[in-house]
Amino acid sequence: MVRLAPSMVRSMFKRAIQLHPLGREIAKVIAEQFHDGDMVSHDWLTEKLDLELPDKPVTVAVHNKLALQRLTRMDELREALLDDHRIMLHNSPGEGYRLVPPAQQTATAMNNYTKKFLSITRRVVNQLEKIRDDLLTREQRRENADAKAKIGTLLQMGSKRTLVGNKKRLK
Repeated sequence: MVRLAPSMVRSMFKRAIQLHPLGREIAKVIAEQFHDGDMVSHDWLTEKLDLELPDKPVTVAVHNKLALQRLTRMDELREALLDDHRIMLHNSPGEGYRLVPPAQQTATAMNNYTKKFLSITRRVVNQLEKIRDDLLTREQRRENADAKAKIGTLLQMGSKRTLVGNKKRLK
């Protein structure tokens, strides 16, 4: 399926032809029209990414479909901005997305992923600790203990203090 984007051309058959994937098209517009620190509003993105906004209540299935569409298109846009223009977006709830200045990109990236890393790692630890080891063989218990030790080491290495480090160095 071809999605229509802002920069389209008409073929000799009078059909719109998309020049690039939608995320890349919008990324190019943002790179040309916005500057570091600028806020790109949700309304602007909704229009440019051709996102549907229902004007009346919808079913859960329709809501989920629209939410997935928004997430997919935002992911495409974020990827295109970062890959093609080295521009990072940061969500400001209720406002839009801020273009992170280069001097703040390292700290922003570390803050974004430190929380996710620690959350996932803690879930793995929880699962490893909840194994019914009385039903395991000696070898399986050893394997479980080794896995716990590895994850424990990752947690120590990935502690917020270690991952984020000295904030003065990141600025």
